[in-house]
Amino acid sequence: MTFLERIKNHKKETFLVVIILFFGIGLILKLKQEEDLDYNRKLGIAKLLRITNGSNSHKWVDYQFYENGKLIETSDPLRASWPNHIREGKPVIRAFYPVEFDRENPQYSKIIITERPLKLQQVLKDHISVYGNVLLASPVSDNYVDLRIEYNYQGVDFNFRTRLHKDSLPCGNVESCKESQIKLLVSKHYPEVNDLYFKSYDRKNLLEQYKLN
Repeated sequence: MTFLERIKNHKKETFLVVIILFFGIGLILKLKQEEDLDYNRKLGIAKLLRITNGSNSHKWVDYQFYENGKLIETSDPLRASWPNHIREGKPVIRAFYPVEFDRENPQYSKIIITERPLKLQQVLKDHISVYGNVLLASPVSDNYVDLRIEYNYQGVDFNFRTRLHKDSLPCGNVESCKESQIKLLVSKHYPEVNDLYFKSYDRKNLLEQYKLN
C-alpha cells in the first residue's frame, strides 16, 4: 500500500468516526432534552398555525404558545415518532391544542394533537379578569357597534376589535363606551383569547371553523 493510499483510507475512517460522533452527540442531547422535559414538564395551550413541508417529504406542525408573557413559536414533526408525539386526530389549522414544555427551556415542547381541538370554554376555563380600555366606539350600522379594546397581561399589550349589538354593549351606549374601561375574561394560558373577541357578531363562523364550539 502506497503512502497516498494510506492517507485516503485514513480519511475514510476519520469521516466515519465524525459521522458516528455527530449522531451519538445528537442522540445524547435529545435524551437529555427528554429527561429535562419529564422533570420540568408544564402544560399549556398552543395555537396550531400551519402544516409545512420539510425535507424527505416530512411534514411539520408549526405552533405557538405563551409562557410567562413570552410568545414561543416552534414546530414538531407531524407524524408520531421517537421521541413519542401524541397524534390522535387530524390537525385543524388555527385551532387550539394542549402543549407540554420544559418550564426551564420552553422552546423544547410538544404539541398534543388530541382527537378534537380544545373548545373555547376549555381555553377560557383557567382565566383571569382584567380591565380593557376602549380606544374606539364606532357604529357600523343601525344595530351594531365596533369596539376597539386594549388590555395588558403579564406586561404584554393586546388589542382587538369586536362587533356587538348596541343593546348588549358592556359599557352602556356608544357615547358612554368611548374611553371607558370594561371587564374581560382572558385565558391565562393563551392571553390573546378573551370572551369578547369571539362574541363579535362577524366572528361566529370562526367558532365552527376553528372547532371551538
